[in-house]
Amino acid sequence: MQTYKSILYEHKGPVRLITLNRPEVINSIDERMEQELHEALDVVEADDEARVAIITGAGRGFSAGYDMSASSGVDIDPDSMLPEGVSA
Repeated sequence: MQTYKSILYEHKGPVRLITLNRPEVINSIDERMEQELHEALDVVEADDEARVAIITGAGRGFSAGYDMSASSGVDIDPDSMLPEGVSA
């Protein structure tokens, strides 16, 4: 099983529980967490025994949103939250 640093991934029968695990910053989403979320959701999608994925947050809140302090010098368009020059 994949080891993650910013999220927790649990099997509970047919349920896959994904917990945002950065409670010290109210689970704000940085680049690592975003990548780990995509990877975990790919695992869920490929899992024939999974029937539902629940995303929750550790600590006192689900998520404060995207961690703007962690953008590593990339210019982010605040309207789309995508790096400049990148389209969805």
